[in-house]
Amino acid sequence: MKSTPPGGVFRQLLMGMRPFAALRAGSDAWAGVTLAALAIPACLGYARIAGMPVVTGLYTLVVPLVAFALFGASRQLVVAADSSTAAIMGAALVAMAAQGSADYVSLAATLALFTAVLFLAARALGLGFLSDFLAQSALVGFLAGTGVHILISEVADLAGAARPHQVLLNIGDAASWLTAITFPTMTAFLLTIAALWSSARFLPRVPGALIVVAAAIAASGAFDLGAHGVATIGPFAAGLPTLTWPGVSMERVHLLGACAVSVFVVAAAKSAAVARAFADRHRERSEPDADLAGLAAANMAAAVSGAFVVSGSATKTQMVDAAGGRSQLAHVTAAAVVAVVLIFLTHWFALLPVATLSAIVFLAGLDLIDVRTLRALAQRQRDEFLIAVATAACVLTFGLIEAVAFAFVASIVDYVRRTYRPRAYALRRDGTGIWERATAGAAAVAAPETVAAYRFEAGLFYANARGFSDAVIDLVEAHDASLEALVLDSSGIDSLDFTSATMLRNLLDRLADRGVALALAAPPDALVEDLHRYAFDAGPAKLEVFGSLQAAYAHFAGARPAPA
Repeated sequence: MKSTPPGGVFRQLLMGMRPFAALRAGSDAWAGVTLAALAIPACLGYARIAGMPVVTGLYTLVVPLVAFALFGASRQLVVAADSSTAAIMGAALVAMAAQGSADYVSLAATLALFTAVLFLAARALGLGFLSDFLAQSALVGFLAGTGVHILISEVADLAGAARPHQVLLNIGDAASWLTAITFPTMTAFLLTIAALWSSARFLPRVPGALIVVAAAIAASGAFDLGAHGVATIGPFAAGLPTLTWPGVSMERVHLLGACAVSVFVVAAAKSAAVARAFADRHRERSEPDADLAGLAAANMAAAVSGAFVVSGSATKTQMVDAAGGRSQLAHVTAAAVVAVVLIFLTHWFALLPVATLSAIVFLAGLDLIDVRTLRALAQRQRDEFLIAVATAACVLTFGLIEAVAFAFVASIVDYVRRTYRPRAYALRRDGTGIWERATAGAAAVAAPETVAAYRFEAGLFYANARGFSDAVIDLVEAHDASLEALVLDSSGIDSLDFTSATMLRNLLDRLADRGVALALAAPPDALVEDLHRYAFDAGPAKLEVFGSLQAAYAHFAGARPAPA
């Protein structure tokens, strides 16, 4: 997959908004307003997880959000405060300074700066391709597990319990969480769920979430819900962030560096997973390298604006997507709305009931569970369905961070498994001279023919070389002594490594000892280049190459035109 070259970072400006679609501008703007309304209380919570002053959670929704919109490529990915990276940061920095102190805030800004440097380095090295090793099945499982994690976590939050990291290990507490939720809180939660569902079902073009949030704030102020047992977000400081360069004493740089690596790994993996999932959902192109530059810019912006590390967020991205946002214009709009809130409206948003927020996030979690795709995997590709289920189980058993690593490993193992045992089969000629697949393996082509054919549909490398060699020898042994040549249909083989090249040379010698020539038909250009590099096109052990199976057969069966 092509991506923006390292030298073209500035040429990727506004990739997440181009091409501009005037007809969609209104929908994107409404989605941005909705994102602001929903992300404000969530980011306040992430600030508390990170040990930062609560207002800094809003700062992640201003300058960093705009920075990613300018330099990132994903049209959907929302980059702001995230629970996973906030938790890693809080656990690391608490040993260095008192949470919420000026020293702590300075450390957090420096951590964001270090993380930005790591993203820039990854961009320069072109490491965005690593996200291609996340299989679609693993992505579906990751998002489904994340959705279930959100559902259970919101129940715990309503009950006033700690949000579980390992959901399945805390599932026994679910009953106690439900009974601990107060009647007013549960009522507000269920009314919000009903209002949001009705709006989506009967008025899909109306920004239902925004209306529900406004109504909840109005009801909270009019009826003083906070005094009746319904918790609200509460007041926080007003004003826009000021731009300052972070500073930290050198003796703690190595400690921050280790934490930055952890944050970088989690943020890069999660952001890539979410960006790719939503790009696939809308049949758009994913640009992982360009998104690395956007994440670098966003974390740099966080470092100089008094915020803390930011990452791609599945929940917030789903919120924008559900609200109809289809470009980064929605995110720029959200940043503008948050800026207005910071200056003028902090008092009103302080009245937002926590139950309303939980209901909105709860429904966003449900939307992350792609039941249709899971059902299709179960019916058509059982092995990939198992990968999806295993990835979702990893989210619930070990946590989101560990599940991202598992998704990478599972995807790579699945790829190796497929290339280790690819489709391969013997070929035989029908009555008209056309080559077709043999139906019963090597024995089906045992006949008094002078030429046999075999097709292998994967690149040859160290893991599958021995299996390939054994299959060829079995095919030769299945024929009688009249066999003079074996032609390999190599149109599906695009590469050789050192191990497979050594195997191929040994195979040439073994077949020559039996009086059987080995030839290739229709090799791709990449394979021809590899054959030249390993000197198969010259010398006494030259491997003959033909443009087609028919040409190879004609050569060995008697007509013998010159090899290609």
